[in-house]
Amino acid sequence: MAYEVETENVKDYYANLLILQYRNKPKASATIKLGAGIYLADGLIFELNDILNLETQQGAQLDLIGQILGVNRQLAGFTVNTDYFTFEKTNAFGYSDVNQLSQGLWKQYRNSTASVYALQDYEYRSLLKFKAAYNIKVGSWGALDDLYYRFFGDELNMINNKNLTVTYEVSENVSVALQAAIYLGYIKPPMGIGYSIVNS
Repeated sequence: MAYEVETENVKDYYANLLILQYRNKPKASATIKLGAGIYLADGLIFELNDILNLETQQGAQLDLIGQILGVNRQLAGFTVNTDYFTFEKTNAFGYSDVNQLSQGLWKQYRNSTASVYALQDYEYRSLLKFKAAYNIKVGSWGALDDLYYRFFGDELNMINNKNLTVTYEVSENVSVALQAAIYLGYIKPPMGIGYSIVNS
């Protein structure tokens, strides 16, 4: 494993830093390597580079990234326009919809009755990527249009009304990430411009 090779290289590096009179002493070298091994925690230190990788992390690690970006996975008062797998007939995928399985979620009691929606990992990941880019955006018309298109494509259309207002047209098939971004107030025009959000 790459971590094991790297760990051995680091241990050897520190053992070779011993002053000349101890460098050829096996016990001194072993003591230094043991200490270096403790600090390396069996390669755990090398995994720190990936701890904030949005592409690979899930669950609690995504929640940690969400805390840094200021986006909570649990959205109070947020209702989702999505289809579920259920035994019910309303707005659901039945078990016979074999080719549609990837488009539905399992409907749980909390989805039906609670006013809090917990974003799935893939929804939360998309929202976090957008929020990270949104945090460093340039507030010009072109930069915002590019940002929205890069993350939401044809789901969101930004229209300049040429009267210091903007209209955002949201498509019929909208992702949960975009719904959450709208709900959280991340879809806004440049400062001082009025806006409205409409369904197309």
